[in-house]
Amino acid sequence: MSDDVSRHEFLSSLHELLQPKVYLEIGVQYGHSLVLAEKAQVAYGIDPDPLLFAAPQNQRGNQRVHTMTSDEFFQGMYLTEPIDLAFIDGSHLVEDAMMDWANVQRRMRPGGVIVFDDVLPYNQAIAAREQPPGDWTGDVWKSFYILHETYTAALISERPILVDTWPTGSMVLLNVEPKLSLPSRFYNKEYVRTFFAQDLDVPGKILQRTTAVTVIEVLEKIRDRMA
Repeated sequence: MSDDVSRHEFLSSLHELLQPKVYLEIGVQYGHSLVLAEKAQVAYGIDPDPLLFAAPQNQRGNQRVHTMTSDEFFQGMYLTEPIDLAFIDGSHLVEDAMMDWANVQRRMRPGGVIVFDDVLPYNQAIAAREQPPGDWTGDVWKSFYILHETYTAALISERPILVDTWPTGSMVLLNVEPKLSLPSRFYNKEYVRTFFAQDLDVPGKILQRTTAVTVIEVLEKIRDRMA
């Protein structure tokens, strides 16, 4: 792989390595990442306004696309089996990303993998809570610090891992343990908004990716566990 590995290349490698039976994706758009799950038994896509229907090249028979918000999806009874691999790429506000994580986490298969997009903004402007022209990560980067505190409190099984993917970075949670009980505050967007959604500057180590690992390092870590 080249040094500039895209999020889609990373996801493709995860699919090849993990061979998930059940895949779930929040934020479908044209389906460029959803189609990577073509070998899964079922690939759930959630998006209030999916553009996949205008991209027939990305449509597959195993896809179950739900035209609704992720909150609406998780309030329903749409999932029939635990999730093996999940990709969170929906709203770019930290409170929504954390709600998606909380809902996904408790529906994972033990040992599953969750991937976040847009956690490594390359400048302050694209990390604003209001969308600027061009690229936009919003303040999803804050979820890394929240999940770090969550790990310290033993509410998740492993530390989150920042991954150097192009253009706006990824974050991975490995070995997800759905039975771990999350406090009710993680299902309260107002709580997260109040305590974490202030207009803070993005730390330099996020902008410069000094704490991020390469895709190859993450894949090797997973391979070692599967050996």
